Amino acid sequence: AVAGVRTTDPTGAGDAFRAGFLAALARGLDSPHAARLGCALASLALAEVGSQTYTPDPARLTAILTETYGTAAAETIAAH
Repeated sequence: AVAGVRTTDPTGAGDAFRAGFLAALARGLDSPHAARLGCALASLALAEVGSQTYTPDPARLTAILTETYGTAAAETIAAH
């Protein structure tokens, strides 16, 4: 999970998690890294109102991954 997420609306957080998780698996990442990407993407969804109003900006996702899981995890995920 991603700590310190401002939860505005939980609508779409599960879908965002699944999207990140499945996209990572499809790109060859293992399950732990896929779960990390899913959590990072879900954190963006939680901070917005509505199910699809968040923007999955790669730079912001990398920053969340780095802050939450460390540089090595973020670099591994970003490479895919």
